[in-house]
Order: sequence, then C-alpha cells, then structure tokens
Amino acid sequence: MMPRGSPTITALRVLTALAVALAAMCAFLAWQWKTERDRADCWRAYAEFQLQPEGNCGT
Repeated sequence: MMPRGSPTITALRVLTALAVALAAMCAFLAWQWKTERDRADCWRAYAEFQLQPEGNCGT
C-alpha cells in the first residue's frame, strides 16, 4: 500500500475531484438545455399556430 502523502494518491484525488466537477457541470448543462428547448417549443407554437402560451413561455 502507498503512503498517505504519495504523489500518486494526490494525483488520483485531484483527477477524481475533476471528474466529479465535470459530471456536475454536464448534468447542469443538460438540465438547462431541456429548459431552453421547452421554452423554444412554447414560443414556436405561439408563433406558428397563434396558440396562447401557457403562462408566459418562461420569460
């Protein structure tokens, strides 16, 4: 087993933290993408079919 302050363990911890941060960013961006897509669909229906938007289409 490697010592606690080993550079290998430190690098592994840094890379793990980086991977977790990237996963969180991806999840947030996916959620934002869905929100914007739903908002665009609402406005598209309003523009193409003169439908009244539910609420305010997220504005």
